[in-house]
Amino acid sequence: MRGKAGFSYRFPRPAVTVDACIIRVPGAGARPAADSSAAAAVAAAGAPPVPQVLLIERGGKPFLGHWALPGGFVDEHEDLNHAAKRELVEETGATGLPLAQLGAYGAPGRDPRGHTVTVAYLCVTDRDVAVKAADDAAKAEWHAVDALPDLAFDHGTIVADALDAAARAVRPGSEAFVAAAMAALCPVSIRDDAARRSALATVLAAAGVALRAKSEARPETLSE
Repeated sequence: MRGKAGFSYRFPRPAVTVDACIIRVPGAGARPAADSSAAAAVAAAGAPPVPQVLLIERGGKPFLGHWALPGGFVDEHEDLNHAAKRELVEETGATGLPLAQLGAYGAPGRDPRGHTVTVAYLCVTDRDVAVKAADDAAKAEWHAVDALPDLAFDHGTIVADALDAAARAVRPGSEAFVAAAMAALCPVSIRDDAARRSALATVLAAAGVALRAKSEARPETLSE
């Protein structure tokens, strides 16, 4: 309907948030140092080190003290991509990372504050990104994908989906499928190295399977 001030809408509407899943692949473009504890095994397999995910410890309710993806509410009249980059910078200080839209998550009950739809973004990088918590994040840290803590909201599912998408993107032969998002999803240092891309895809896919199983076995909601 149209009021004096313009269009109005009398039905309830969900809130909109954005979340960023940043996956770091340390040393993706180089073999590990000879003195690395896992150097021999990794070199033999040609596999990269265990990827890491950037997480923040929430400094406010809900899920105070729990780990989550950096993100937050979209401001009125704000573009989604801008919101994702803004929240990433505000909570972690991470800048200059290209983001590709992963998907939307809107299951009723995913956010105890009310019906909230989040749009998730993904970046796979080999950069040594320095992070520092700010805004409503108490901490900002990198966590190995094979040792992730329980995550707030439905972020376990989002990270599992992100790992699956990242595995598909870096697997050799995927260029046509992800051409528009290649800058965000395939580290430059391994883009022309099919063997390393294949090894990284295997690691990411296995981590996604393990995290999905863990998320499905977790209680419906963490303590808020």
